[in-house]
Amino acid sequence: MLHGDLSLFEHRPFFSIIIPTYNRAEKLRRALKSLETQSFRDFEVLVCDDGSTDDTGLVVESFADKLPLRYLHEENWGGPARPRNNGLKAADGEWICFLDADDWWYQGKLAEVASRIEDADVICHDCDVYSEAGKRPVKKRGRHFDSPAFAELMTNGNAIITSSVCVRKNVLEKTDRFLEDKSLIAIEDYELWLRLSRLTDRFLYIPQSLGAYWVDGENISEYTEKYVAREIAVNRKYIDYLCPADRLESELLLSYKIGIAKKCLGLFDESKGYFLKAMRSRRLKIKTYALIYYILACCHSRCTIP
Repeated sequence: MLHGDLSLFEHRPFFSIIIPTYNRAEKLRRALKSLETQSFRDFEVLVCDDGSTDDTGLVVESFADKLPLRYLHEENWGGPARPRNNGLKAADGEWICFLDADDWWYQGKLAEVASRIEDADVICHDCDVYSEAGKRPVKKRGRHFDSPAFAELMTNGNAIITSSVCVRKNVLEKTDRFLEDKSLIAIEDYELWLRLSRLTDRFLYIPQSLGAYWVDGENISEYTEKYVAREIAVNRKYIDYLCPADRLESELLLSYKIGIAKKCLGLFDESKGYFLKAMRSRRLKIKTYALIYYILACCHSRCTIP
């Protein structure tokens, strides 16, 4: 464990910023630089290293006299759940903020969140999307949460960007933190938001880009058969908590997600059945996109018949 200036830890910080990382030294440097420039300064940073073998330790050390920083390094577990949990156990802040090592925040992020906490237990916001080609014209957007937030998440899906999330610590402590289940890697954040929404309805969305989301080949969220299995597992775990109408909507949303995954895997014939089912949704967006993707899948199937 590496400490910065110990005088920075004399009082309980307002925010604890938890950064899980694995072999992303230079991207982590960018994330830490964005914390160095925050206009709101009452925070601590916990870099939670999942057994990196690159220069991550040296990068962290270079910020030791610039940020109120702690470095938690353990053997590789293979996903972000355990390092995030290590950070949660060590965090002293009143609010917990998550920041992935390859993302970064804009200068006013923490100040804006701090000004919006009165009526919220969970806060999230939009992020601009960047890649090696630069800033993209589209954003990763959240959405306003209808009440109950749990039904909103189950029937509309996850629109919460992990690097945008701040959670009141005394609420988060009532959960079992992130589930350290490797079958849920890349969806463990959504599963935690569902458990949080069973505890509180005070979800606040800020329709403003307060940070940047990095996209490249190292992102672990991608469409695979394992992704399909994860989505099914989470849906089955929580669907019985819904009323019959919302249960049907959740099942139709799941069909849409599976259809998208099958399409991305090139399994167009398989995707058509899922899109057909999803078209029964009362959600106009899901119904519309399911119809579009169904038509595209039909066209592609015709074009590939030998």
